[in-house]
Amino acid sequence: MLEIGEGESRALPWVEERPREDPGPIEQARAFKALMERNGWSGNQAAKALGVAQPTVVRALALLDLPAPIQEWVEQGDLSPGTAYEIGKIQDAGIQGELADRVVSEGLSRAEAVEAVRAAARKAPSTVGKGRGAGRPGKVSTARTLKAAGCKITVENRKGVDDARLVAALREALDRLATRDDRAA
Repeated sequence: MLEIGEGESRALPWVEERPREDPGPIEQARAFKALMERNGWSGNQAAKALGVAQPTVVRALALLDLPAPIQEWVEQGDLSPGTAYEIGKIQDAGIQGELADRVVSEGLSRAEAVEAVRAAARKAPSTVGKGRGAGRPGKVSTARTLKAAGCKITVENRKGVDDARLVAALREALDRLATRDDRAA
């Protein structure tokens, strides 16, 4: 007989409801977040327990960082979750709103939206470096340092560290630690 842990048993009602209901992308992201917080799971652990790909969880959670009007467009189906995720790569909420409005009003395809995001990133100095090879070769051009629980965590990236990239890097680091701890146990 297959035994399941307490965390998996908490996830089962959500998994069982999936075939009967089709939760919207924002609702699904909130459910992922709630399960992760309730169980102390990383994104990778949630993905495994729910039987979904880890990038699915990461991309869903990134939607929760978007401004409320953009989340509403996603929930209403006016803006695809994938396009919203791309828009979320821009740090500035104002630019995010402008891009989302343009995608919705002009009916841009995902490819067109991705290109609009890239164009906006090139114009917004807070989201990218100044061209290929900015700074000295091999040197970090951007770093973000966080202090929590008596620890100092620094995320460095030559292309800049926006919030989505920071969250993804921290989740990946947590997943690696969890995997290492699982192997040690």
